[in-house]
Amino acid sequence: MPDPDVYGLAWKLLELRIAKTRRQSISKKDLAEWQLKALEQAVDILVCNRPGDGK
Repeated sequence: MPDPDVYGLAWKLLELRIAKTRRQSISKKDLAEWQLKALEQAVDILVCNRPGDGK
């Protein structure tokens, strides 16, 4: 079984976050924060959904 695509999932989560904002522009600081949160969320999703981990 191939490893889950953490970065692909993080990208999709980031796209959703950006789509939900009503801002015309996003600061570099906010974008960096959102990227980190999306990556953390992707890892959490993939780790919690692994088969056989007992969760």
